[in-house]
This record gives sequence, structure tokens and C-alpha cells, in this order.
Amino acid sequence: MKTSKIIILLFLYNLVYCQREYERREKINNINTKYLEWGLKNNLTLSEFIEISSEKDPKFIAKKTIEKNETLLIIPYNMMFNTDKAIKLLNSKNLRKQFNQFKREEFLYIEFEDEEFRKEESFLAYILYLMEYRPKKYQKTQFYEEYKYYLESLKIPPRIKPLFFDNEGLEKLYMTYLHTLYKSLKRDYEEEIFIFKGETYGKKEIDYEDYLPHRINVHNKGIKINGHKTMVPFFNYFEVDYINYNANYTIEKDGSMRIFSKKKIQKYEEIIISYPKYTNQRNLLFLGKTYEKLVDYYDEYLISTFGISVYYRFDIIDKDLEHQYFINLLDEDFDENAVEVYKDNIKILKDERNTDSGNLTYGYLYEILMNNVKSYNEYIKNFNIEKVYEYFEEPDIRTHIARILRGETKVLEKGFAFVRKKASKYVDVNSVINEDDEKKSSDL
Repeated sequence: MKTSKIIILLFLYNLVYCQREYERREKINNINTKYLEWGLKNNLTLSEFIEISSEKDPKFIAKKTIEKNETLLIIPYNMMFNTDKAIKLLNSKNLRKQFNQFKREEFLYIEFEDEEFRKEESFLAYILYLMEYRPKKYQKTQFYEEYKYYLESLKIPPRIKPLFFDNEGLEKLYMTYLHTLYKSLKRDYEEEIFIFKGETYGKKEIDYEDYLPHRINVHNKGIKINGHKTMVPFFNYFEVDYINYNANYTIEKDGSMRIFSKKKIQKYEEIIISYPKYTNQRNLLFLGKTYEKLVDYYDEYLISTFGISVYYRFDIIDKDLEHQYFINLLDEDFDENAVEVYKDNIKILKDERNTDSGNLTYGYLYEILMNNVKSYNEYIKNFNIEKVYEYFEEPDIRTHIARILRGETKVLEKGFAFVRKKASKYVDVNSVINEDDEKKSSDL
């Protein structure tokens, strides 16, 4: 009897699931159809070589075999929009005032983003947020009427989900560079929201989880054209990849985008656009993928100048220090820069060995730096791979995280060896490290 009930329940579950999946596909197909009709009416040039697939995840595929350097798609500039064009079509003096004010804002931190384009990205995300969460006001506009099908297409979930959305998993990777990058960008986005909730913007509540998808969309799909971050319709239906690509694009003199084949493409093969070289950490956060060839690639590697070992040793109360100062282990003189930061903050970095009577030496400052780098190095080196399986369920994500940790281990080992050698000019590094370990053990 129980078996029969289970079978019936499974049947009903599958029936409901299939119905919902069917409705979802129909909705996406409807968006695709209207989106493409809108594009063609606005002079989108779709070649005979490609089409949008009718699968649940829209993408451009080859209708037939394509030779190298064939033009696949031309997206005219008049179809695109940047912040200025969006505000003009919204016909909002209030938004214009807000954007002018926003351009004068001074962000607290800009380590990870280009300041000029960050402002355009964030305000574009703010506009897209208003489209969705203030519909009574912002959907009755020329902007929405013109771009509604594009805006609907942006809501279709990506096939590969950026790890940025996995807040719970990322929080557990503390002391990794992946976590540092995530927390710093998250802090930047939260700062933008704080500004958008201010008096100039009507003191309206904005939820981070609601704002984030728009912010990631603008970051991933916005292109720098004519000196502005620009949203390009139909570009969101192309997958991008650093290695496995078969197409690329150029921006023509009139601002239009020409997408062309980079090599021979077989019938039904997906069209994938070339993507710039970024670190695996950034690729995983924004695209949900990593590459074996980029295991050792870093344009920077930041750790907090006031890492956990510094907080622990000096009982620092101000938790904001962790996000105010960073050490880039790839800088040739990162040790000198860090020592100067410690010197400037010496009032909170005194213990029994550094009294007011005057015991400030470079050896003392290098000791703080060495133990800080050492704590990061040991954390990554001893990170148990079983924890990755505990924190993340998806096999692909586990592979990506393990790959990233492998690369981070190399950077930290090299960084620690460097600062240890520099510190040896001022202190007996072995006795300092042993003393620090003993202090931790006794406190525990």
C-alpha cells in the first residue's frame, strides 16, 4: 500500500514538474520570438548562418557550417543604450539630477573596479532595478516601451550560475583570495545601495539580493563603447569563454557591433565569443567557471594588512581595518608598503615588547608582517579538500574551488618565503615564528 502511494506521489510530482518546465519553455520561446522581432524591426542584421535555439536556454547556434571570418550578426548602435540614453528616454529630471549627484560621489574603496566605469555600471544597474521594482512609475516610459523585450531576456537565468550568488558557500572560504575578492566587491555593491537609499534618491529601500542580479548583468553584459559602459541587446544570448571560443566581435566606427567567426564552425554548434584574460577567482565569481591554464595567472593577489593573526595578537576592536588596507603579494615592494601601514597605525599595534619607552624597530614591524602572511599561507596550504565537498554540492564547483586553492597555495608560499627573507635582515625569524606559535598555543 505504501509503495503504491509513493508511486502516485512521484507521478504527481513529475507531472507538476513537467507542466512547470513546459510553461517555462513556452515563456522563454515567447520572449525569444518577440525579442527577435523587435531586433529585426530596429535594423538588427542576422546572417543566414545563425539562429536562436529553441531550447530552454536561449543561445545562438550555427544553422549550417560556417567558414572563418564570416559576419554572423551586426548590432546597430542605435539599439544600444548607456546611462545617458536611458535617462533621456525615461524623461526623468529626477533621475538626471540623481546621476549628476552620483558622478560626484567619492567611493570609499576602488581596489577592484575602475572608478569611472563603476559609476556607470552601478547607475545602469539602479535603472534596471527601478524597471523591475518600481513598475508603476518606470514602466510607463519610452525607455521601457522600447527595451521591454531586451529587459525580459535579461531575466532568463544563465546556464552557468555565477558563484557570486552563493553567499553561504563563499563566506566559508575565509582567508582565500576568492573570499577577499568576493567580500570587497560585495562591500562595493552595498556601498552603492547605501548611496541609492539616500535623501537624493527618495530614501527608498533597496534589497541587496534584488539589486545584485542587475549589477552582475551590467558587469557581465555591458561593453565599453565610445568611452561609456553600454548595454548591447542580443549580446546576452552569446556564451563567452577565454579558451573554448569560435567567434569574436569588433566595434565599428559608427559604434555598431560586428560579430564574426574566428574559425570554422560546424552546423548546430553554439556560437561562443572570446573573453578577456582574468583570474580564475574573477571568472568563477562572475561566470561560474575556471581554467586549468590560468591556475598560475594573477594580476594581483591581495590579503588584508590587518589579517586574523594581527587582530588576534593585538585584540583589535575596529573590524573595518580588515577592509581598509590590503597587501598585494605580487608587488615588488609589498613588504615596504605594509610596514609603512603598520608604522602609521603603531598605536594599536603595541604589546609588552613595544612600549612607550621606545622599542619601535623595523624588526618588530617585519615580525607583524611575517606572521600575517604566514597565517594566510598556512590556512591555504592546510585547507582540507573535504571542506570543499562539505561547503559545495555541485561537482563542477568543487573542481573549480580546488583548482583555485592550488593556485593560491603557490602565490602564498612564494610571498611568505620573500617576506621571511626580508625579515631575516632585522630579526631571528625562527625564534619569532616559534614564539608566535607558542603564544597562540598558550592562549588556547
